[in-house]
Amino acid sequence: MTCQLLQLPWGQVHLRRAGDDGPVVVLVHQSPLSSRTYAPALPHLAGAGLVAVAVDTPGFGSSARPPADWSIPEYAAALWQVVDRLGLGTVALLGQHTGATISVEAALQRPSQSDRLILQGLP
Repeated sequence: MTCQLLQLPWGQVHLRRAGDDGPVVVLVHQSPLSSRTYAPALPHLAGAGLVAVAVDTPGFGSSARPPADWSIPEYAAALWQVVDRLGLGTVALLGQHTGATISVEAALQRPSQSDRLILQGLP
């Protein structure tokens, strides 16, 4: 597992990544936690042939705070900025609680790029 920092137009984002090749799953944590929630699972997902990317949403973990108060659509758009910057293409979205809401919105924003949704604790 590696940690990475990306500079995006709104600020810095932190992510954890495991796996080199295979289908991509992007994991989105609940608020107020961070991608650390998924750290124990990332090596197992990579071992199953997936590229697993867990992102600290803006304002949480080691990611910068957004420049203003954001709603769910802005968080989903920021998630796609990460996917685009990493060149991940089509992804599965896995979200827990708040992350599930962000994942649903992300799938609505880019249905052709969202391979599938895995939701836990959808509010």
